[in-house]
Amino acid sequence: NNYKRLMSRLNAYNLVAENSSALSLDLLDTARGAGFAQFRVSPRVRLVGFPVDNQLYPRVSTESTSTPIQFTATPASTDVTSLTLRRFTDGVLSATSTTAVSAGQPVTIRAVVPVGLKSSSFVLSANSAGGSATEAQAADVVSGDVFVVNGQSNAETPVYPADNAQADAEAGSSWIRTVGGAWDTTAASDADHGWRVATASGGHNSSGSIGSWELRMARDLVDAGHAPVAVVTGAQAGKPINWFEPDYAQAGDSGNNYKRLMSRLNAYNLAGSVKSILVYQGESDAANFAAWTPAFTQLAAAWNASFPNLAHIYLTQIRTGCTPDAAIGALLVQEQQRVAAAMPKVQVMSTNGLNAYDGCHFRYLGDGYQELGHRFSALVEHDSYGGTATNATAPAPTSISKNSAGDTITIKLASATDPITVDAGGANLSFLVTTQFGPLWPSKVTAQPGTVTLTIPPGFTATAVSYLGFNVPGSWPWVRNGAGTGLLTFINMPIS
Repeated sequence: NNYKRLMSRLNAYNLVAENSSALSLDLLDTARGAGFAQFRVSPRVRLVGFPVDNQLYPRVSTESTSTPIQFTATPASTDVTSLTLRRFTDGVLSATSTTAVSAGQPVTIRAVVPVGLKSSSFVLSANSAGGSATEAQAADVVSGDVFVVNGQSNAETPVYPADNAQADAEAGSSWIRTVGGAWDTTAASDADHGWRVATASGGHNSSGSIGSWELRMARDLVDAGHAPVAVVTGAQAGKPINWFEPDYAQAGDSGNNYKRLMSRLNAYNLAGSVKSILVYQGESDAANFAAWTPAFTQLAAAWNASFPNLAHIYLTQIRTGCTPDAAIGALLVQEQQRVAAAMPKVQVMSTNGLNAYDGCHFRYLGDGYQELGHRFSALVEHDSYGGTATNATAPAPTSISKNSAGDTITIKLASATDPITVDAGGANLSFLVTTQFGPLWPSKVTAQPGTVTLTIPPGFTATAVSYLGFNVPGSWPWVRNGAGTGLLTFINMPIS
């Protein structure tokens, strides 16, 4: 960067005096993109690991009330006798510590960041016989929880800029943070490792954007009073699943999507604190559907290795409307995604039941990305914060049976307690029953907690059932749980 180039020219001829080193390049690299206004470039103290503006430190657990932090300070000037660190919480001085120092001898200075909806600022001063001078400061530092997002355009949500502005107005919060942005190139990503207040606006190749449903999910968690939230996304529109793999060879670039995402997380030691990953991906694999499951299995294994405390992978089941030329392949991707719930840590969220749909993407308000954000926050709340909602998971079939006459088919769902409703006006047209004479629609669909029942005419031998949902613009009668989440799509599930 500019700083390194300047220093390289000076150091080529030993033009930098021994005692005039400024902030360490490690710290400057960490702070790139956040701006340097919070640092006083001083010849007297070298710092590594000092907080930066808007930084979120991961809390140790959901019960933590404070998060320990530390940084290293090395005085380069003999007149500095001690360093004083002050913490201001919500603008009020809340902690002060002073550490004796000697020139050239590094010291580790420890502090804490209060957990919760509290903002901290840190000011470091160097003390000498001549008085005290500020060496570094960082504003609006918080502690909370870290989430990772990845996927295609339905994770990036770039299609409707005005809708993203609505999301910013409706769900934006200073307690929601992110690191950098999801950039196409490693060079651009490396230059954007600063902390920011997150937005829905901006999309790919911009700083601070995390997508609209992600912002709504995070705002729900903040409003529940848990803690600030960091969402770090690597989403990029139109990319097949292999694009997100750790070994993907990106033409003309030294890195790839996976490495760029990890670099942003590792700049602040966040990887060990990621508990949940949310994924909305699969539309671009419809034409090559057979590759999806092996690639997702490999990707999940990589996440488990990179995020040692990962507890949940939330996988969003796509809709098929994005790929009209490969609709059958998209259905088979949907089925693979449903089956992926059998993998350790994986849960599958439905997008069925969302009617603010344009045939590929969703609008924000109403039952679009806004509602998807609510669905995910309820699921995260249930899994990570002790929430007791009975409708947090998507309705998912576990087995199908029929009566002795063969005209009543019962679909058993994973949750036996969630209420299930069938919208009036043609929900039966989303089901196909495979028989000896070909597929047919059931004449009637009813439901009760834990089951969906299909009625077909007598004389047919039913062998399998599919639930296709609805994948063109407009509203549709759905099978839903009590929260309005639609039944997961399933393809050719056998009747036992």
